[in-house]
Amino acid sequence: MTEKDLDEFEKEFGFKLLPTGFKKPLSEITKEEYKERIEYLYNAIINDDSNEEDDF
Repeated sequence: MTEKDLDEFEKEFGFKLLPTGFKKPLSEITKEEYKERIEYLYNAIINDDSNEEDDF
């Protein structure tokens, strides 16, 4: 991946992941690998209901 790829993901998701989280250089991270991880985190953030009150 390149810095340009990171910028494209940031435009799509509103944030970008640091390459240090992958424990390898940016050049060794595939776009598919990056997209899988950022989609997982994005969905976790969007679907987080931890602040909603329980009806119990």
